[in-house]
Amino acid sequence: MSTQIEHYTKLQAEFQLELTMIRMKLEHLLKRFHRELNMVMNDKRQDVLLILDSYETMAIESATTLY
Repeated sequence: MSTQIEHYTKLQAEFQLELTMIRMKLEHLLKRFHRELNMVMNDKRQDVLLILDSYETMAIESATTLY
């Protein structure tokens, strides 16, 4: 029983770390593209292609997987 609790505690800690990393990378993405995202939100006709770095791409994929 104790081993199982330790296992789940470790999984919970790893999950929280993963969520923190995703959150940090998404915050970076939103800061980096703040101007472009505001333009799109204010004028729906303005399409902007965002070039994501590998960390931002991983954050989007991880968030999608967890969702």
